[in-house]
Amino acid sequence: MRKILNILYVMVLIPLMTGCFDEPGTSTLITDFTDTGFVEIVEASGGASRNKAFVAVPDGENVNSSITVSYGGAVSASQVSITYEIDTEASTAIEGVDFVLLSSNTITIPAGEYTAPINFEVVDDNLEVDNPVTIVFRIVQASVPILEEYSEVSITLSVSCPAPAGIFGTYDAVTTETSPAGCNGVTNVVEITEVDGSDVELQFSDLTGGLYINCYGDADNPGIVNYVCGDLSLVNQEDVVYGDDVLNGSGTYNATTGVITLVWSNGYGDKGTTVLTKQ
Repeated sequence: MRKILNILYVMVLIPLMTGCFDEPGTSTLITDFTDTGFVEIVEASGGASRNKAFVAVPDGENVNSSITVSYGGAVSASQVSITYEIDTEASTAIEGVDFVLLSSNTITIPAGEYTAPINFEVVDDNLEVDNPVTIVFRIVQASVPILEEYSEVSITLSVSCPAPAGIFGTYDAVTTETSPAGCNGVTNVVEITEVDGSDVELQFSDLTGGLYINCYGDADNPGIVNYVCGDLSLVNQEDVVYGDDVLNGSGTYNATTGVITLVWSNGYGDKGTTVLTKQ
């Protein structure tokens, strides 16, 4: 399964209670810009893109990402140290499960520079489609004042699985394990095309893999199959040939071989296992 990991940076500025910074030795919180120097999270201030799209990654591989802490004001002649934390109560992402921090909890902006990253790795295999999770980062201490408004940010991690471009095209279909049994081994040529406005729906020119046209001498039955991260789902597609019925089923797509397998049936008892090989 290949996923496109979309890390959607939704910057939710969460009100901070001053009491969080009342520990001895913590930095001064400020509410406005100052030329004397301060630190902030770039993504919180809108200074960086809130959306990052990642190329597809296979199972077992993770995706590196980061947020950026910046120094504002006249360039500092000395390094600036920043300590941050993950708000585990406000976060829905679990460290060690959904993500792994690559940076230590104290980072440094070198003298004469303005930014430093907080690096983390997203464990994309553990993310679920349509179930985003969030990481809340917070600056808790720095060697210069902290701009309170932009000291905290919530980053939403989400995964989506758009159908790969290679799945579309012309296929030779062979359908076995059929009912009626006498239709076993019927063939057809099936076109799979894109559906406007969707990146997961596949338009099949025939859902029956040649059974209707070859076994009954009728027409092909087109319909939509959903792509779900390498799996295929056929749900209540209308029987446009005979009416008053639907087709359901499931299957897989092998991106390496380009072979699609679809097991389907209808309410009348017709069924089959269709193997589609790209021409």
